[in-house]
Amino acid sequence: MPQPSQVVSDRLVVETARRVLWKTDPDFSQQQLNETSVKVRAFIENMGGEAWYRNYLKRFGYPQNPAENMTPALVDLHGEHLGVYYIHPPRISSETMTGVICNLEKMNISLHALCALENRNAAMMFNDAQALEKFHELARWLLANQRDGRFEWTTDFPERDQKAPWISALTQSFSISVMLREYQFDHDPAYLDAATKALAWLRRPVQQGGIASRMRKGVWYEEYPSAGNPSHVLNGHMWALFGIWDYYRATGSKIARQMFDDGITALRAELDKYDVGYWSVYAQTNRVDMVTGQYMQFIVGQLRVLYAITEIQRFKKVADRWERAQQQDLLFAHNAAVEYLKANPAAKDVRDSNAQIRRAR
Repeated sequence: MPQPSQVVSDRLVVETARRVLWKTDPDFSQQQLNETSVKVRAFIENMGGEAWYRNYLKRFGYPQNPAENMTPALVDLHGEHLGVYYIHPPRISSETMTGVICNLEKMNISLHALCALENRNAAMMFNDAQALEKFHELARWLLANQRDGRFEWTTDFPERDQKAPWISALTQSFSISVMLREYQFDHDPAYLDAATKALAWLRRPVQQGGIASRMRKGVWYEEYPSAGNPSHVLNGHMWALFGIWDYYRATGSKIARQMFDDGITALRAELDKYDVGYWSVYAQTNRVDMVTGQYMQFIVGQLRVLYAITEIQRFKKVADRWERAQQQDLLFAHNAAVEYLKANPAAKDVRDSNAQIRRAR
C-alpha cells in the first residue's frame, strides 16, 4: 500500500511554491509568481515528470526497503538486563534481520558494532542460534580491535576533517552496547572493562582528544569531534546517549547517569537548532541540507526512545511533528517547494520561507 505522500501531485507542489514565495515577499507580483511556477514545473520535470514523487521519495519519503525501516523499541528501557537494542529493523524474519548491513568485508567499525547489535536482536526475537554466534564473533572482533579504550576508525574522513585514527561518539556507543550485552551473556570481565574504558573516552573533552563538547547547557557527544569547528550532529549525539544509558542500566554507575543527564540537558536546549519547522537538518553547521527520509525515520525513533526513558514532552512533540511531514501531503509538498527554492537562491532566501512556513502551521 503506498504511503500518503506518494500521491502528491505536481500541481500541489507548484501551488505550494507559489504560496511560499507569496508569504516570503507579499510584494511579489502575479507575473513573478507565474514565472516562478513555470520554473518549479521545470524543476519537477527534471526530477521525473509526472512521476516526480517516486524520485523525490528516494531522498525524503519513507524507506521503501523493509530492511531500511528502522523502528524504536519502547519496552523494558530501564531494567538492568539489556535486551533488544533501542532502534531495530522490523520483525520480518530471521533472514532479513541477520542480513541487514552485514557485509563485513565492506563495513567500517561502526557498522561492525551495529551488525552485532542487530544479530543480538535476531537471536532474541527468533531464537536464532546462527545470529547469536555471529553476535559473539563480532563482539570478540570488537574487543580485539579496541585500542586503549578507543574503537578507532582506520580511514580518513576528509569531509568531516577527521584523520585516522579517530573516534566517534556513535562508534564508542554502539561498541559499549555490544560489550555490555556480551558481558551479561558470558560474564567475561574483559568486556565490562572494555565498555568502561570506552565510556571514559565519551566523557573526555574534545580538547583532550575525547568526544564531549561542553555546551551552554549540558554536554554534546560528537560524532565527528573537532575542537575548532564542532558540527554537533543530532543523530550521533542520540546514539551516544543509548550507549551511556546501557552502561548506567548494567552497572548503576553514577558517572554514567550524570553523563546521560548532561546529554539530555544539551539535547533539550539545542533541539530547536535542527528544526526547520517540519523536518530536521543533519548538523548545526549546515541549516540548509535536510536529512533523508530514512534518516528522518530513525531520528524520530530516537526521540521516541528518549521520550520513553525521560518523559520529556518536548521530544514527543517534535517527533510527532517531524513524522507528519512524511505522512501528510501538504507538509511533504512544502518540503519539495523549499527544495526548489534552495536550488534556486535567486527565487528567495530559503530561511525566510522556512520561517514563514513555521508561522503558517
